[in-house]
Amino acid sequence: MNERDLPNVVDDLLDQAWEALGPTERCGLARQALTLDPGAIDGYVILALCAETDAERIALLREAIHRGKTLWREYVGRPPRDFFWAHLETRPFMRALHNLALVLWARGDREEAARLADRMLRLNPNDNQGIRYLALAWHPVLSNWSRVEKLLRKYRGEVRTEYLYAYCLDCVRRGVGADEALDAAMAVNPHVPAMLLSPSPPLFDQTLTSVAYGSEEEAAAYAEFGLEAWASVPTALGWLRSAIRRKRK
Repeated sequence: MNERDLPNVVDDLLDQAWEALGPTERCGLARQALTLDPGAIDGYVILALCAETDAERIALLREAIHRGKTLWREYVGRPPRDFFWAHLETRPFMRALHNLALVLWARGDREEAARLADRMLRLNPNDNQGIRYLALAWHPVLSNWSRVEKLLRKYRGEVRTEYLYAYCLDCVRRGVGADEALDAAMAVNPHVPAMLLSPSPPLFDQTLTSVAYGSEEEAAAYAEFGLEAWASVPTALGWLRSAIRRKRK
């Protein structure tokens, strides 16, 4: 193989791996890519997503991030504006950070998960990955309300369900403007309160490839990762229940 052709061959193997239907084929292609180029970050990400244990998944993602930090060392400290998403070659590094944050949060390493979310937002303030919604759900659980308020100010004007209900929660916590904030949130997705208040909130269907704005599926997705934030404010769910009763009268 011509050395100049190597990057294209590795990229083709990784593309095939992402599109492969089964984990065996996906992992086989990823390993082929890593054999040719041990610095192929997406190879580690693909293997991590197929891993059977959290420990293996975390180890693979940390290796991916180490490779990415080495590759982008001159940019990760003070990234040029709009660089980290505009430059396509950084995407595997950002995917590795995202997936590591998710697995760390799920297994209880929450401070590190939240720090990784904040790091991704520093690297990519435009946040094409939607990391701000994770941060707005995670920081309340950690009582990092100053960070929540900074994020709400930074992305002021958002009309996404995740942002509007996070803003409503902060209003409940502060005791200011909560009714108006709930009205605005319910105008976008009216199904969320029922999901948050359900004794057994429905789990989001992870097999869905897309979710319609304002739908019950979107509400279920929000409730699955946002319920703990609401529960972290002692009065919030009680206030929400009372507010919904008032609106029904």
